[in-house]
Amino acid sequence: MDLAEPSAAEELARALREPRSPLLFVASGRPILGAPAVEALLAHPYPVAGLLLRPVRGPWAEALLACDLLWGGPGTLLRFPPGGVWPALLSLRVGAVGAARVAFAGGALSFAEAFQAGWCRAAPAARDEALAVGERLFTSHSPGALRLLRPLLYRERGLAAAGALALERHAFALAWELPDAKEGVAGFLEKRPLRFRTAR
Repeated sequence: MDLAEPSAAEELARALREPRSPLLFVASGRPILGAPAVEALLAHPYPVAGLLLRPVRGPWAEALLACDLLWGGPGTLLRFPPGGVWPALLSLRVGAVGAARVAFAGGALSFAEAFQAGWCRAAPAARDEALAVGERLFTSHSPGALRLLRPLLYRERGLAAAGALALERHAFALAWELPDAKEGVAGFLEKRPLRFRTAR
């Protein structure tokens, strides 16, 4: 969803109320939204990604910290507002040292730093091409597996190796119970692209 569109607020509220698929945000113009509920975005059961086509400042930059992955380019930049909860959230994305450096630099996070931390990927400059890259990432994976992925990533953070492995074993067992498991095995054996039914 493009956050500059007039219907963006309603679309976002509906997606958070009835989660059926991953969310992909586009910041192509000046977003008409205030800061969305970061807690609601973090609690969304499917992955959340953002596509940056321009620098983003203020409360919306802070809200983008709910994204598990960003796409952008050398000209994109996040500038966080003074105060707020962004230093704690940013440490999830770029590590404690990176978050401290951004805080001392006045709240500016460059694409290069986000890329080096692994949070941001390079995207094509053309909007439609960049959107296609993001959609391919999500549609090439099992919707059920995507739903398992996000909670697993957050719960593993800070755990000792034994605890993290126990969580992964549990998720692996759950993945085999999904209807998508048969398609995954069939596609592998038949050496063809996987065809998962994705919720829209």
